[in-house]
Amino acid sequence: MSVTDAAGNDIAIKNATLVKNWDGTYTMTFEYYDGSKEIQNYNPLMNSVSVVQYMEDGRKLVQSHDGNGSYQFTEFDANGDLIASGRDDGHWRETTFFLPDGVAYESYDGIADTTTTRTHYTDGRSREETTDNVTRVVNYVARGADGKIQEEGTRSPLGNATIKMYLPDGRFATMIYENGNIVSGEMTYPIGPWGQAFRDIGSRLSANASSVWDFVAGGGPKAPVKGATEVSVGTHKYRVETALGTTSGEVLSGNGIIAGAGGNDVLVGGSRSDMLVGGSGDDILNGGAGADHLIGGSGAGDMAAYNGLNGQGVVVSLANSADNTGEAAGDTYDGVENVAGTAYNDVLIGDTGNNMLYGQGSDDILRGGAGADVLDGGAGFDWASYLEASAGVVVDLTAPAANAGEARGDIHCNIEALQGSNHADAFLGDAIGNALFGLGGADWLVGRGGNDHLDGGEGNDTLNGGVGADVLEGGVGFDWAVYTDATAGVRVDLLNRALNSGEAAGDTLINIEALQGSNYADQLAGTDGDNWLWALAGNDVLHGRGGNDVLDGGAGDDILNGGAGADTLHGSGGFDWASYIDATAGVVVNLSDRSKNTGEAGGDVYYGIRGVQGSNHGDSLTADTSTQGNALSGLGGNDVLVGRKGNDHLDGGTGDDILQGNEGADVLNGGADFDWASYIYATSGVVASLLNSAANTGEAAGDTYIGIEALQGSAYNDVLTAADYLAGNALVGLGGNDVLNGRIGNDYLEGGEGHDTLWGQDGADVLTGGSGSDTLSGGAGSDQLTGGVGSDLFRFDTALGTGGIDRIADFTVGEDKIALSRSVFAGLDLGGYASLSGTSSSVAASVFTVGRGATSLEHRLIYNSGTGALFYDADGIGGAAQVQFATLAPNLLLNQNSFVMI
Repeated sequence: MSVTDAAGNDIAIKNATLVKNWDGTYTMTFEYYDGSKEIQNYNPLMNSVSVVQYMEDGRKLVQSHDGNGSYQFTEFDANGDLIASGRDDGHWRETTFFLPDGVAYESYDGIADTTTTRTHYTDGRSREETTDNVTRVVNYVARGADGKIQEEGTRSPLGNATIKMYLPDGRFATMIYENGNIVSGEMTYPIGPWGQAFRDIGSRLSANASSVWDFVAGGGPKAPVKGATEVSVGTHKYRVETALGTTSGEVLSGNGIIAGAGGNDVLVGGSRSDMLVGGSGDDILNGGAGADHLIGGSGAGDMAAYNGLNGQGVVVSLANSADNTGEAAGDTYDGVENVAGTAYNDVLIGDTGNNMLYGQGSDDILRGGAGADVLDGGAGFDWASYLEASAGVVVDLTAPAANAGEARGDIHCNIEALQGSNHADAFLGDAIGNALFGLGGADWLVGRGGNDHLDGGEGNDTLNGGVGADVLEGGVGFDWAVYTDATAGVRVDLLNRALNSGEAAGDTLINIEALQGSNYADQLAGTDGDNWLWALAGNDVLHGRGGNDVLDGGAGDDILNGGAGADTLHGSGGFDWASYIDATAGVVVNLSDRSKNTGEAGGDVYYGIRGVQGSNHGDSLTADTSTQGNALSGLGGNDVLVGRKGNDHLDGGTGDDILQGNEGADVLNGGADFDWASYIYATSGVVASLLNSAANTGEAAGDTYIGIEALQGSAYNDVLTAADYLAGNALVGLGGNDVLNGRIGNDYLEGGEGHDTLWGQDGADVLTGGSGSDTLSGGAGSDQLTGGVGSDLFRFDTALGTGGIDRIADFTVGEDKIALSRSVFAGLDLGGYASLSGTSSSVAASVFTVGRGATSLEHRLIYNSGTGALFYDADGIGGAAQVQFATLAPNLLLNQNSFVMI
């Protein structure tokens, strides 16, 4: 067997074996003269090879190659400890080295043709190098255990390099190499004992090195000098310009390095990239054009100021100067606490310290960040922004002591607008028109005076515009417009802002789902979606319209109109109404069992509702079972109103209504048209009088009738009395032995079941006995009498005269009787024409005749069978005229036994 290495050279082996395994794979074993050993497993089906190599020094290497060109390996030392592992798929290679003092990760990107090595040491240090495999240029960063950069740079195979080293004392050095030689060195120092920052610029110079600032290895800087010096190093020229202050409060300008002395200095740079060093005191640093480095020095109030070159504003960030734009682009800051913007639209951003941001002219955005900041917008419409706050903030433009969160300690001057965080913020404006934008979170925005624009953004927000014509924009979420601070009632309509009045006059509401009123009488109206209307105190009117709404009247006597949808109506304190005045069809409302609700009341839930107002259609309204008393108003349509245990007030409105007060002393107001007071559910008989309700008893006791034209009794023995109503009343007894008393009008009396007594009295009445043995007395006037089922008595006991002719509709001979009063029919009681039997007496046969008139002196009762007319003749043929008092059906077999005397 011949074995070759990767170059094709023969390798001497001591022993070799080849074994075909049962699964079709092959195992080859090689022993070499150097003491190493190799075992290979080959799978022809998968075209894969796995190799285990045992090195002469005790190391072990495990490799695998699949048929797709992918390679993986693991290497162990003589002790069996893992020292390396990796994989290679042709385009990407990764290797992990386990070092004595750390772990190194090497990756090769075959597409970009770069190799990156990341080394993490056990002491916390790390280093990362990326090599371009074509140019062999290496970029690297070395970090200390604290994660801070200690050294970074770039080097090439030609000896060119730029290296930046960060020293523990705050200095950093930059070294530039060409062809392996240092051509430039720069050391930057922190604030020194001179109250200024400065640089040592060293070069590979000749004797003229002292004409600039010497770079002294291991030493400090020499005192800079005023003036400008240009030095040459080979083909390179270096220019240093310095301006060094000597007294406090100087104004220095120029190009290059400008250093102030003690006091409050004003330093102004030129058109190039300058370094401005304020020194001690509160300095103003204006770098001008170019990428400037502004060093405030030891003062706590150093300011970076900008002119607004080319008529443009700036973006200035003390926290991250990489975000700077405009004149501030490229500027960096050290020890600068404050920023003054331009006369244009600026964005000024502080850091974690206490900053002062001054916007000056135009419309600026000021973001102080953490710390107690002073945000002064200057002229224009300016914003204080808390966009980056990690939690909600509280900002009150009139009471800075109330500020909280990242705004704690902030002072706002000339700020017209606030931008919140993505958390729950609380913003309160001032007396002028403000813009308050909440962004994310459940925000609370209060505009106070002026025409404000409040935008809640995302989240469930609460917007209070205060006085003025405000724009309240809820944004995403379930948002509230509130008028809790209004000094009088407001009207707010989410669908028609032209109707808004009070402090809501002129307000525009966008994406508002909920309204909260004032402590006065408000009118709040929702949309066709789901709304929440909360009125607080006062006698309020709430209208939910469509959707599943929640209406809360708060204190006071409120009217809650949920509209369409399954609504929840909270009356809260006071006497509150559920109203269905806008329903397009009749509704069923049951305060004690809402499952029976139908129409627009279907699905509605009631809390603390004592009054129900129906629609202008036929409604059924039922009170609750409490003793506090309810008010039910039917409005238009033929309604059924049912009270319960309390002293209820039922008002039918227009239409023919039925009012059932039930228990309690109820007020039953029928309103217009023909209305009923009903006692159908009474548990015992009642006495109910439309003429004198003070005489009422049972469940009618204490009831008051207004505009009631009809009474309906109970299933028991009732006494129902009409009023002196010319148009007439209706009395219906239902069950029991009832007494129904008509009055002067044309009344309708119906006994119902039981043995009832019906007294029509004056007027042309209609009396119906119903079932049972009833007594019907029409009284004066021409009445219609129907006995109904049973043996009925038709009573005639009023004076006979012209027009007083009653019609008996259903007289049955042998079952019904006609009762004649002795005082009215006196001629029957004389001469033995009638015989006494108890309280009544029968009529002699000689008294009654069938025909057109009397034919003898004894004939007093004449029945005309052809017409059904029934006459009384006081003296037979004696000369007095006969008088008709009743009309029966014709052709009855009427006889003297059909009459009794009473």
